[in-house]
Amino acid sequence: MSSLVLVGFFALGNGRRASSIAASGKTTWHMFYPTTIQCRSGAMIPAELRVYSPVNDTVLPVNSVVFLVARAHIPRGQTCSAQLDSIVMHVVPGDVCEEEYENNVPDMPFPLAFALGSIPALFTIRPDSSRMFPLEAGDRVREERKSTVIHCILPSIPRWSSITPPQINTACSVVGVCAERDGDNRLGIIVESMVFNVGPPVISIGGGQLPVAASTPSKRRKFNSSVQTGNAPAPGDDVGGPSSIIACGVPSHAAPPVLNSAASAMLGTEALTPIDVGSQP
Repeated sequence: MSSLVLVGFFALGNGRRASSIAASGKTTWHMFYPTTIQCRSGAMIPAELRVYSPVNDTVLPVNSVVFLVARAHIPRGQTCSAQLDSIVMHVVPGDVCEEEYENNVPDMPFPLAFALGSIPALFTIRPDSSRMFPLEAGDRVREERKSTVIHCILPSIPRWSSITPPQINTACSVVGVCAERDGDNRLGIIVESMVFNVGPPVISIGGGQLPVAASTPSKRRKFNSSVQTGNAPAPGDDVGGPSSIIACGVPSHAAPPVLNSAASAMLGTEALTPIDVGSQP
């Protein structure tokens, strides 16, 4: 199992609407927009975004900025464009022709990459003493399963000095900021969080009550920093509370899951102990 998802703000170019026919014979419409994956180094990877288009949908204006969560495939080659399939997209409101339009956008020009995959080769030490290891991750993009190799960079800082990068053929999950593009169109990310030797899910059988907010604002807000008492579910609502479902979504009377033998063989015995280094100072 592997996945590559990009999350961040993207500017859209001149869009077009096109249809495709699925294997079932059903026709589906999508919008296609040119965009770029901006990197901290100043490099950009050209990309094409595909978004599901409902009936009576219209093309967004050029230079519209969207908050995007998308599955990604980045092929090798300087002339190749990345392919993005939207999972969630929200358009930043405002008039794109006004100079102040981008003032409504948080200062986050470089997307975050969330990747889960395997390590195909050993890490290398770069001239600046940072360490870099490849991660092969794949996702379903344009109706096909596609694999992408990204470069994960551990900066030469105290936070990572005592961490040994993952070994070949081990599973690894990383979160990082898009940082650079090499001569072969490989995306490089600066790792912010990393888990490797990933094992089976840990099931919590404990219960507990939802936290109660200390106070309720006089005006209803779109975004809340705490759970509001006024939003509590009505008696009898089926919300899957602690009495019937535990943290991983397994009924309290169910037996713990058993690690698949194939996964166990791939990950090895060390896979039973996840190593999370994302919270180190």
